Amino acid sequence: MSTAPYDNTVELLYNAAKDVEMQDAFPVAHQSFLYVVLDTNVLIDYCGIIEQFCEDVERVKYPIMIIVPSVVLSELDGLKNRDDLQWFARQATTWLLKKVKERTTVKLQAVKETQSPGPHAESDHPRKNDLSIRDCCLYFGESTRGYGALMVTMDKNLALECHKEVDSALSDMTGTKLRACVGRPAESSIVMSKRQLSLTSVWLGMSFVFALTGWLTVALLSFSGLETYIPPRRSWSSRLLAQHLPVQGVDLTGFRDREAFPRYRPSRTKDDIVKPERLAQTEGPASTHLAIADDDSMDVDDVNTEASLVPQEYVPLHARDSLHAQIAEHFTLVLKELAERTHKEYRDSMAVANSAHAPAYRRTELPKWTAGLCLSYLQTKKAFQYEVWMASFFARRGENGWRRGQDWSPAMWAKALDMLEDVGRKFDDGALLSSIAAVRPHVREVWDAKLAPN
Repeated sequence: MSTAPYDNTVELLYNAAKDVEMQDAFPVAHQSFLYVVLDTNVLIDYCGIIEQFCEDVERVKYPIMIIVPSVVLSELDGLKNRDDLQWFARQATTWLLKKVKERTTVKLQAVKETQSPGPHAESDHPRKNDLSIRDCCLYFGESTRGYGALMVTMDKNLALECHKEVDSALSDMTGTKLRACVGRPAESSIVMSKRQLSLTSVWLGMSFVFALTGWLTVALLSFSGLETYIPPRRSWSSRLLAQHLPVQGVDLTGFRDREAFPRYRPSRTKDDIVKPERLAQTEGPASTHLAIADDDSMDVDDVNTEASLVPQEYVPLHARDSLHAQIAEHFTLVLKELAERTHKEYRDSMAVANSAHAPAYRRTELPKWTAGLCLSYLQTKKAFQYEVWMASFFARRGENGWRRGQDWSPAMWAKALDMLEDVGRKFDDGALLSSIAAVRPHVREVWDAKLAPN
C-alpha cells in the first residue's frame, strides 16, 4: 500500500511567515495597530466569521491586525489528526496560508514577539500553551506597539489567565512607577487623542490624569493594553466582534451582521449519555434574537463539562447547505495552491492574456481563479475524471453556477469528491488528498441524517 503524499500546508505557512519577517514586508514597524489575537478554538469553530471580519477590516481600512500565536498554529497542526476536528483544522490552516501570503490583515507571531522569551517553569508545563498565548497577547498589548490587544477565546481558563495578569500588574503599580510631568514643557507631555481616551475600562494602557500647574498632563505607564472577549454561542458575526473592539468610534455599518445562511461547526457533545453523537452541529440562518452570552464555552479539549451535555441543533438541510459552502470555499483555496505550484513546475507564464480567444484561466489573474478555472488549467497538464457540472459544484456563493448543497444529489457530492481525489493522486498533492479524507465522514453524516417530517 502506497504512502499518502505529505500535507505541507503548515510548513508552507511557516515559510511564508519567515519570508515576511526577512523582507520586513509587513508595515508593523511603521504603523500602529489594534491587535486581535486569536485562540485555537475560535479558528476551529468560527473561521468563517474571522474571514468576514478580515474582509470588512480591509474594506473600511481600519488599522487592525489579526495575530495568530505560534502555539495556536502548532495546535491546529495537531488537531489535523483528530477525526472529529481535522476538517475544521484544515480549513483554518489553509485560510491562514492564504492570508499570511497576502500580507494584509493576518500575521503569524514571530519568535521574538513574546513577553517572556525564556522557557516557563516546570510547574507551568500543563498550561504552557495558555501561558504562551498570554505572553503573545501581552507583547502586542504594549502601549509602545500600538492601540493594545484584544484576546478572542472560547476558553475561560485562558481568559482568566489574562485577567490574572491584569490584576497582578495593577497591584504592582506603586507611586515610584507613576511620575507626573511636573515642570516639563508641554511638548514633552504625552497628549492622548480622544480615540485613545475612550478605551474601555479593562484597557490596561491606563492613563492617570493630573491637573498640575495649570497643565492637563497625562502620564502613561508603558504597560500592556489587553482585553479579553468570549464570543457568544450563537449569532456571532463580524459586526459583533467589531462592537467589542476596545475602542469607541468604530463604524459598525462597515462590518457584516449575522447572515441569512446556516452554519456548520464542531459538535461539543462528547458524552455517551447524549445520543446521537455527531461530528458537527448546525446553526440556522440569522435570527432576530440577540446573541446568547457564552456562559458555557470551553476549550477544544474540554469535553467533560455540563456544557457538553446541552442538546445541540442539527438540521440536516442546514448541515448540507453550510457544509457544501465550506467545501466550495476550502477546495477553491487548495486548488489555487495546487495551480500555483503547477505553474512553477511547468514554468508557465503568469501573465494575463488579452486575447478573447485565450482560455478563461489565461484571461484571469491566478489569485482570482475560481475552482472551475483551476480545474480547467490542471486538465491541460494531466488527465483526470471530470464532468462539466463539477465546476459549478465547487462554485462559491455569488459565483456563476452556485447552488445550495441540498440541491445537489448525494451521488453528485460523491462524484465531485472522487474527481478531486483523482486530481490529488495525479498531481501528488497531500493537502488535497488529506482534505478529501477529512471531509468524507461529514458528507456521509449530513446525507445519512433523516429529514424531519413536514
